[in-house]
Amino acid sequence: MNNRHRGIVALLGISAALTSPRARTINGTEPGIPDGATAFPEDFWISVKQGEILSAFFKLKDGGEAICLANHNAYAWQGGLIVPQQDSEKKTE
Repeated sequence: MNNRHRGIVALLGISAALTSPRARTINGTEPGIPDGATAFPEDFWISVKQGEILSAFFKLKDGGEAICLANHNAYAWQGGLIVPQQDSEKKTE
C-alpha cells in the first residue's frame, strides 16, 4: 500500500483493505492484484470464490466489524461470491 492509500485508509477508519485479483481492466493494465493493494490471505476468515472484489473492513465501537464490498470493474457484471471460513470445531449445518 502506498502513502496515498495509507492516508485514505487512516482518514476513513479502515482497519484493513483487501482485494481479489482483477481479470480485466478498463485502461489495459495487467490483470492480477492492483499495484499497492493487498490480496486476501489464504487463511483469512472470508474468501472470494467468484468476482473481482475490493473490500474495506471497519472496526465498530462494540468490537464487531463491518465490511464494504466494491466491484473492480464497474463496466462488467461480477456476480461476486464471498464465503466465510468455518471453524472446523463449530461447523454450521
